[in-house]
Amino acid sequence: MKKILVPIQFNDPSFNALAYAISMYPDGKITVLHVSNGFNQKQYPTFDKNKSLIENLKQSLIEKINASFSIPSKCKINVQIEIGEIVTTIANLTKKVYFDACFIGLRDKHNLLNKLIGTNAVGIVKSLKIPVYAIPKFSSFYDFNKVIIGADEHMLNKKYIQRISKWNEAHLAFLKFVHIKKEENASFQKEKENLVDSLFEENKPSFSFEISQIDGDNVADNILGLAYNEKAELVMVIPENQNFLGAILLNNVSKEIIEKAKIPILFLND
Repeated sequence: MKKILVPIQFNDPSFNALAYAISMYPDGKITVLHVSNGFNQKQYPTFDKNKSLIENLKQSLIEKINASFSIPSKCKINVQIEIGEIVTTIANLTKKVYFDACFIGLRDKHNLLNKLIGTNAVGIVKSLKIPVYAIPKFSSFYDFNKVIIGADEHMLNKKYIQRISKWNEAHLAFLKFVHIKKEENASFQKEKENLVDSLFEENKPSFSFEISQIDGDNVADNILGLAYNEKAELVMVIPENQNFLGAILLNNVSKEIIEKAKIPILFLND
């Protein structure tokens, strides 16, 4: 039974992420977590002045879930309430309790402040050391038939190749590894050969894959554009902070992908 974390902020995107998680793991153990700053209780659907803040929040969330979802018999839902700062509280929980993955909702509109400093979604993706599925507001779960994977220097990392292969054992999706070429890259052919060797190191993989290189200046736009054009169900991003500059560039790309994504994104954090 997979252990899944779904942070909920009483908005449509986060409840859609919960729906996605339930559809993907109908036999999973799902912790639905709401983090409150402790103020403005009346914003919630249920408010009883004779109950504590946590009791009110838990009752509101349980009522919303019961009214909105048909929970599969094998799916176990646990509602948890915490008081604190959202990103820090979620990150601290994942350090104390094991989860296989986290599902977060993505809003479809961003104000200027969000674009400048990022959203809670960006903070969660950067802070968690477990895979994070970022689910756009109107996405529904379908079996993964095609997955687009941004594959630059990560082609040389056998650890991530093994993790991708293991993840795909349950889905058997067609994997398209894509290198966005801003300029001539003499090492690409070597990386390509290394990726093939890694995938076939022990035996032939049970899924199909392709490795390609496309021209482009903007990694986020090119990866997402390719995914839309090829009707992929998922984009996979592999965060590997090899150095300080690489970490900054990766954070910028991840932030831009989160802002622009119209299909689910898997950040294969480790």
